[in-house]
Amino acid sequence: MTQSPYIGEGWIDFFINGELQYGGEDCGTLEADNLQFSTASSTMSQLVISESAASCIANQVAKSHLGHINLNSQTVRDLWGDGKQNFTTSSLGKHFPLLEKKLGKNRELHGFATFKDIQVIFGNFDTDVILSYTACFQINLENGDEIIYDELKMVTSAKVNSEDDRVFITLLKNKLFIDNQFGQRTEPKRNGLRLTSNEYREFISSFGFYMNYLKKWFNNVYLKNGLDFPYNP
Repeated sequence: MTQSPYIGEGWIDFFINGELQYGGEDCGTLEADNLQFSTASSTMSQLVISESAASCIANQVAKSHLGHINLNSQTVRDLWGDGKQNFTTSSLGKHFPLLEKKLGKNRELHGFATFKDIQVIFGNFDTDVILSYTACFQINLENGDEIIYDELKMVTSAKVNSEDDRVFITLLKNKLFIDNQFGQRTEPKRNGLRLTSNEYREFISSFGFYMNYLKKWFNNVYLKNGLDFPYNP
């Protein structure tokens, strides 16, 4: 749905209202966020999106196959660009030593990761973009036996700017959100590994350090030279 554009001297503003649907599901009632175009003289073409619309899009994409990340040795090799990488208890051992301790060395693993309850915030706390969300993941043995399924609240923030049809992203935070009021659970949602409360705390600590490791890797490798906009590959 659109409304009449505003035509000025040498420029035009378009306003588009709507939401992204997936599987026939909508985002419910969207907040009527205030939208303003930048008045900076150096800014010519602009696309302005509200926090509510951005949150809607992120959640709908997360529900689709695009938001379903398969985890196995091949996908790990593709991600890291290294044909020697594997998704096993030993390859994960330096980040999650508990897996190798509980399951033994070189056990092949596979699983998936998804996201839900995503909230997008723009331009607050000296940060361009803040994402709060729930990260969901499942890890199985090669025979299909589930060893763990869990859902953890996360916060990711970033500086974002664009230049010459490339977007430059620097991750500032990528960490667990611990609710101080209700505390952290003492075991995962499904506990095929039969972790004790102490072992689960160790796993959560390892997970937090791994998220920080991923932040550094993305900044130093994948995001280092910026990303092309989709219309200019």
